[in-house]
Amino acid sequence: MGKISANLGTTLLLDKPVNIFVVEPKNVANISVIPQYAGAEANFSVGAGAGAHIVFPVLPQTGKFRVVVAEDARVTLSLVGRDNLDHDLDFMVELAGSGANVHFQIAVIHLTASQSKFDCQLLHKSPRTYARLVSRRIVLDGSRSALKGVLNVATTAQGADTYLSDKALLLGEMSGATSDPQLEISANEVKASHGATIGKLPAEELFYIQSRGIERHKAESLLALAFLQPALVGVSSDLVRSLTL
Repeated sequence: MGKISANLGTTLLLDKPVNIFVVEPKNVANISVIPQYAGAEANFSVGAGAGAHIVFPVLPQTGKFRVVVAEDARVTLSLVGRDNLDHDLDFMVELAGSGANVHFQIAVIHLTASQSKFDCQLLHKSPRTYARLVSRRIVLDGSRSALKGVLNVATTAQGADTYLSDKALLLGEMSGATSDPQLEISANEVKASHGATIGKLPAEELFYIQSRGIERHKAESLLALAFLQPALVGVSSDLVRSLTL
């Protein structure tokens, strides 16, 4: 078991399964998680009234991760990456305490010839919980990316507010993506919705930028970064700059 003190920045090198990594109640923590083996596993517990930003600055290839969020705790979970590896990832975020607040964001660039799958679940178990899952995926030529996002609201989670936004940008004739958002609602006083789109760069925006004297690849890079921005809230500028085509 690891414990994090308030305002402490921690790098967690996952060279073995972590049963539980704790953010103490009312503490604030920034955690950078770097898995070092295939099939990485870790469980995180964020105490009552705590705040945490859990960042995966490198995409794990395979792994299962669980985050349990207590009463009035606020968590941002950021999955950020750019590579040409295959990925099969499973994330489950449990809003266990009333007033728990979660922002789960995914900003990834799949380079050529990769196959990636994301299985994400937000589980609301208590009243007045709030969650957002914001995914932005850029899929280059020859790659495939699939996302399944489940918003689950239990009967005990009256007043929950949950939303999923998934957008995939296809760059290249052979790129492909699928999006499978799901709602599983057992409570009757909730706000729950989702939206998903898969498409290509708007031709008119690309033309406009090129008309300003910017060559095509640079124009595509600028539009791609703008596309990713909604899923990069609170992410360091150094990590954002690494997301280039």
